[in-house]
Amino acid sequence: MRAIIQMTRQPWKSFSGIVLCALAAALLVIGGGQYYATTLTRANLDDRYDTLALPAEDYFYKQQGSVRTRYTSLPEEYQDWTSEVIRTRSDLVRGETYAGGLSAYIPEMVPDNFSQHDEGEFMEGYSDGIPYRCAVLEVTLTGVGRLPYEGDIIRYSSNDSDEIEIRYSVSWFCTGTIDRAVGLEQGFASPEGKTIALMVRACDEDALEALQLEEGGHYLVYGMDYSDVRGKEKRELYQAFGENFAELLGTGLSEVEFDEKVDCFMTVCDYSSLASHAPDGNGDFIVSQEKRNHYQRIPDLDGATKIDLVPSEAYVPDYCVPTMAKLKGGAEEYLASEEGFLWRQALEEMEITNHGFPVLAVEKPGQQAAFAREQARIVEGRDFTEQERRDGSRVCILSQSLAESNGLKTGDIIDMRYYAYDYNIQAQRTNMLSTSFPSAAIYSRSAGFLTETEGYRIVGLYRQDNAWQNYMDPYGFTPNTIFVPKSSVSCEMMMRNSGVYYSMLLQNGKKEEFEQLQEEAGYPDLYICIDQGYSQIVFALEEYQSVSAGALWIGVAAAGAVMALFLILFPLQQGRTVGLMNAIGAHRRERIRYIFGSSACILVPGAVLGGICGGLAWKQVTARLMESVSVAIPLEANTMVMSVAFVAVFLILALAALLAAALALTGEKGLKKRK
Repeated sequence: MRAIIQMTRQPWKSFSGIVLCALAAALLVIGGGQYYATTLTRANLDDRYDTLALPAEDYFYKQQGSVRTRYTSLPEEYQDWTSEVIRTRSDLVRGETYAGGLSAYIPEMVPDNFSQHDEGEFMEGYSDGIPYRCAVLEVTLTGVGRLPYEGDIIRYSSNDSDEIEIRYSVSWFCTGTIDRAVGLEQGFASPEGKTIALMVRACDEDALEALQLEEGGHYLVYGMDYSDVRGKEKRELYQAFGENFAELLGTGLSEVEFDEKVDCFMTVCDYSSLASHAPDGNGDFIVSQEKRNHYQRIPDLDGATKIDLVPSEAYVPDYCVPTMAKLKGGAEEYLASEEGFLWRQALEEMEITNHGFPVLAVEKPGQQAAFAREQARIVEGRDFTEQERRDGSRVCILSQSLAESNGLKTGDIIDMRYYAYDYNIQAQRTNMLSTSFPSAAIYSRSAGFLTETEGYRIVGLYRQDNAWQNYMDPYGFTPNTIFVPKSSVSCEMMMRNSGVYYSMLLQNGKKEEFEQLQEEAGYPDLYICIDQGYSQIVFALEEYQSVSAGALWIGVAAAGAVMALFLILFPLQQGRTVGLMNAIGAHRRERIRYIFGSSACILVPGAVLGGICGGLAWKQVTARLMESVSVAIPLEANTMVMSVAFVAVFLILALAALLAAALALTGEKGLKKRK
């Protein structure tokens, strides 16, 4: 109280003291804040920016004469060089990162169907839009005809012989009118009344005869490649079977007339009844024994494939599907019967598949080529935090278009249940071996679900440039793709060392050195390097960091000088008062309290005022310093929080100095000196 009264008695002196303290605090806040913000920004830069080396697509192809073969992984010679560089050049390479491919069943969400985008050429790149093409249709046949050749060639050899034999499956071609869609992904346009072309395949004549195909017959039809778009399939169909179409649909059909006449296409086949075939590694196809044992394909991380033989009696029950059933009554009656069991099963599996979404489990989205190239960006919400990535938090990032079409926003919870990819499903195997971008799987009753239902919170929404045209890019993905932290997944994932599934991580700032290393090894552009402009950013930040360090030392020195002046003018000028208090018998504690309190009453409000002024001036000083070195990098620091922190530091140091001054003045040496 006496200290406050003393202040009011000398208002101008007290005011000057407050100004001095405010000036010292402001100098420390501005100088220290600048340096801390710069250091924090530099520390976060390496976490936010990743320098990626992506395998160039051209190196996945091998030209042999007129045949161009695509590998699912880099050829061995390139892999050997890459492994050696990773092992020996840690100064250039941080390591490798693999994204995991998953399929998630989300019953409350509907995917964005490929058929709604870019009719015509779209199908040529999207690997036929798997998995959303399964369909169960009621069809009345308007034409039935044998294909002009014997059938599809299937090569096989027995296990105890190298002799290769050739056998044929049997294929017929039918046209019909779709009466009703019993099961179809809702993104397709209504097919009722449209003309459909059906490719019907069977293992032999007896199996085909059992289907009872006849013109005018009413059938339930199942297929896994239903299409209602124009483009590749129709052109290929016309070119292959034009003569048959002339007989079935009318004579003299041109390609344009055929394109207008046929609205839909679907293959009808139970592939489990056919002899299974697989690449033998030399460009040919091999199959197992005539008893139709089947291959179980298990992909390895390095792109190779383990093959186990599965006996037919174990394979067929898990993978057989319905094909065509001639209806004598209504479809509902047939589906409810014992004969309709396989159809009901197929419809249940379709329900899961039609709500299936491709999921990429990543270390962080920034390690994906699309984000690194800025072809994709988070436009709402945020990226995964470091803690979420470390702890395996169940959070996810969706495309903005997918969220909007399903009425979702950041903060919402979606329930996902992962299910397995199964290479024994013919359509799935073809899709996964021919594409490198993520797609959901066709649900397999054999492989089933991998997890129970898990809730994921939406933390961000992304948007892509030309979202549905990225299919031609091996590093592209569709807007149906959901990103989750890799650490949040506990089940098996599909892994590859190409496309969106793989990136080599370079040390930031080493892009040019790595490119030079490739040139010297004779592999120019084997890896495409992307650093998002990191080198330029770091150079500018280093320049600013040097200026900021200078501003820090100037601020600290100036603040120290101002505080020294304050100590001289205020606590150290209280010697006479301390002597009088000592003469009347005041305890040392009271003398210390008086000196400390009278100066603290000036110091504290001055420091608070200085913190406010320093915080307000911070941005202006930052702008001027950045202009001096031509830098335009937003610094990462909360001005208010940092101002409070530096004011607290200033107060602790200043109060400690006050206490030291009070102790010196009230000690015996101090009293003797004044006497």
